[in-house]
Amino acid sequence: MDFIELDTLDESIISALKVDGRATTKSLGKMFGVAHTTIASRIQRMRELGVMHVRAVTDAKAYGFNELAIVGFQVRGSALETAQQIPKSYPGVVVYVASGTLGRFDLIVVLLAKDVATLQHYVDENISKVSQIVSSEIWLAVDVLKFVTEWALLNQVGHPLPPNPAIEDELPLLDLFYEDGRTSYSQASRVLGHTEVQIRNKVNRLVKDKLLHFSAVKDPQTIGPPLMALIFMKVELKHAKAIAKKLSSMEEFAFVGRFIGRFEIIGLVTLQDLPALFNLVNNQLRQLKGMIRTESMQIVENYHQEPRWVRILS
Repeated sequence: MDFIELDTLDESIISALKVDGRATTKSLGKMFGVAHTTIASRIQRMRELGVMHVRAVTDAKAYGFNELAIVGFQVRGSALETAQQIPKSYPGVVVYVASGTLGRFDLIVVLLAKDVATLQHYVDENISKVSQIVSSEIWLAVDVLKFVTEWALLNQVGHPLPPNPAIEDELPLLDLFYEDGRTSYSQASRVLGHTEVQIRNKVNRLVKDKLLHFSAVKDPQTIGPPLMALIFMKVELKHAKAIAKKLSSMEEFAFVGRFIGRFEIIGLVTLQDLPALFNLVNNQLRQLKGMIRTESMQIVENYHQEPRWVRILS
């Protein structure tokens, strides 16, 4: 397929909206030295083309998804067909990401779960019955240090938010700003039947409590993805915390977590090409004190991504 090309201004706007998805066109125009109408038209164009969208995402932990696990599968036949057979939701479990990979595993799935027992039940009752799966390996996160949402499949709707008494009254607001994170407070006022001041106060509270985050995301299916890869790291336990902290400060990493399993640290990186991945692994990661070995798996295709929940850590 032909990908849509973005120019420097487009990329700059997206970068600014990743930091503050509700930044005004006036402030962005001043930042980049162009008219605010130009900013507005660029944002509208990228949204209409399905290139970029600003969403209000919700903290998975606010809905009781306390566990995050990564599962690697070796499959017989098509990784896509296997991914399609795995139920995307289950009481207490959500498939956050499913991707086809090159390396030790053919398919990588990221799961969010209420607790370990529910996760195990989902695996026993669902994944174990998928006939195309030859073998699997699971890593359970014990700490998530970085969780950046930069890329998303914008054509996916996502599952409705489950009940949560703590913010049950805010579900209409969350749904509205999920559909368009740049909806004005005056528009929201007309839809929700509250005053602009009330809505602004609600949003500010949710953001302050780390229950809501506004950010721009790009769709790799429309503009062409960078190289994405999972890096599995075997490290000395006494250095695991320091290494994970170091990785979370590196721009290349979109996700960093410490796990129980064969590898102590797993990271997701976005880079320009394979030489960049080789340089990162060979000249940086392998030089870290306590690093024993690494194993990289390139993500080739994204089959599914749950767009509504993240871990809000900042």
